[in-house]
Amino acid sequence: MVALGLPLAMALTFIILDYMGMTLNLISMLGLIIVVGMLVDDAIVISENIYRVRKKELNHMKLV
Repeated sequence: MVALGLPLAMALTFIILDYMGMTLNLISMLGLIIVVGMLVDDAIVISENIYRVRKKELNHMKLV
């Protein structure tokens, strides 16, 4: 799911821009770069949290 976030966000951005008849100018590009950075940062945090929870569950299973 994390790997699909970046290409999906980029594709949807270009589809919506084309649908609305807008061009990709400097301000739009800056906004896209900022959003992609936030998306990647959030994806890393979520992935690390999933890894932490799975590791905790494995340690719990060993105790039983």
